Amino acid sequence: MLIAKSGHTNLDLVAGAIIAGIYFGDRCSPLSSSASLVATISLTNLFDNIKNMLRTSWLALLVSTLAYGALSLIFPLNHLSHTLLGQLNAQFIVAWPLLLPAAVILILSLFKRPLVESITVSILLAIVLGLHYQQTSWLKLGRAVVLGVQAGHGQLIGGGGLISMVTPLTIVFLSCCISGILNHLTQLKQLEHRLTQTELTPRLRFGLTAAMALMTSAIGCNQSVAIIMTNTLIKNNYQHQNNALAVELENTSVLLAPIVPWNIAVFVPISILGTSFIGYLPYAFFLYLVPIVYAIFYVPHQQKGRCHLATNSNARS
Repeated sequence: MLIAKSGHTNLDLVAGAIIAGIYFGDRCSPLSSSASLVATISLTNLFDNIKNMLRTSWLALLVSTLAYGALSLIFPLNHLSHTLLGQLNAQFIVAWPLLLPAAVILILSLFKRPLVESITVSILLAIVLGLHYQQTSWLKLGRAVVLGVQAGHGQLIGGGGLISMVTPLTIVFLSCCISGILNHLTQLKQLEHRLTQTELTPRLRFGLTAAMALMTSAIGCNQSVAIIMTNTLIKNNYQHQNNALAVELENTSVLLAPIVPWNIAVFVPISILGTSFIGYLPYAFFLYLVPIVYAIFYVPHQQKGRCHLATNSNARS
């Protein structure tokens, strides 16, 4: 966004591309909290879910990428400020070895190592690089780990730290509490009973799931609430089809939450980007292309018994 602002291009287009990229990663990363939540509540394997998500979203990703490529010709950067790289070099020693902490996470994820293990190794490696490569003191490094990087005047990078995770973790905790309370409401039980249909076709079932995901995203104002409440309302329609439940939660609740402008899933990123709260919507192609492509090309195959989703004998990731 810094580059886009310096180049005087269409900021809503860039915001839409960024939001779409955020939720491509949110669906497909082994470190994603939403992917872990979906795997937990659907009693499925995280890595099998990631395979299914990639399998059902590659066409939407391809179309989105081509669309952004075409729009970049219509809205090119008018000019590019060359001071950005200079400011970055002034703050940090920028070199290839600094990619190692991210590379470690990717490599260990490919070997399906536990997330706690990959994150711990990455953090330890980052500390070593900070101390010996960036010549950062223990005191400054410890402050950054807890409080985040303090962005002073003219600095490009700031934030992070353990303290920055307090609010997200609190929101997830409260979301689960709210979901638990709602689960015991008579009205919600009645709605769940009415939505449970034994004779739903896969297409109608997916449409119902998408509608509930959009409704819970608008009411709950939080992606975690949308995932949990949608699962509560429609899970009985997926008896003995946990993998289908997981992939359809990912293709609805996870992606439709950021379509609702007042949902925290998009409200926070747009606040950081500093652009319009509705201007990004026409350009976040991936968010609505995945449900559309899935409904057209994959759901009919379920109906005909030819949809092959990855399965695993392990009940949970």
